[in-house]
Amino acid sequence: MLPLDMVAAILDSLQEAVEVTDSHGNIIYVNPAFRRITGIPFEIRTNQNIFAISPDGALALALKTGKPVSGYRTKVGGSNAEVISNAVPVVVNNETLGAVVIFQHITDIIKLAEEVKRSSTLLRDLSDKFGQVTQSKYKFDHITGQSLNADAAKSTSGMINLLPLDEMEKIMIQRALEKFGSSLEGKKEAALALRISLATLYNKIKKYKI
Repeated sequence: MLPLDMVAAILDSLQEAVEVTDSHGNIIYVNPAFRRITGIPFEIRTNQNIFAISPDGALALALKTGKPVSGYRTKVGGSNAEVISNAVPVVVNNETLGAVVIFQHITDIIKLAEEVKRSSTLLRDLSDKFGQVTQSKYKFDHITGQSLNADAAKSTSGMINLLPLDEMEKIMIQRALEKFGSSLEGKKEAALALRISLATLYNKIKKYKI
């Protein structure tokens, strides 16, 4: 068995948020990723009870039912962070000692993909393109409006099977900027249409060198 200090070091180093309760629902541990994602300090969270702060969350459900909870989408109680959670009860010698949940923040690209399906004409058009790239063997120019050069066409046989999510996000942002313009006001409108903050849009522009 791993020493407790090593277990703690491993949990503290995870990029995913971790939260642990005892058998009564008292929160006894959260890792740094939890604090980063939710903004809730260790001292505050570990003085709370999961049944009081998040009774319908994955952690409370796992503790109440004694069964694992997978792919559970919710907001963290006491925070606006929207997450996907996996939780399990901690059982030793047929006795439930508590429960643990691991969750990840729902990223901008997932929210963006959802918004594509139900928003403006611009986003509906992008949704169509997203649907196209999930089907096999769509031509590059169907997605980007640009043709592959001869070398690239030869190396890929003029086809792609799947557009990476980063590339999809880049295309969405490019199309939004084309529609609304690259001025400050245009960027504000683009960010509003994409349902992301202006600061996030600037970060994406820098990331993708648009």
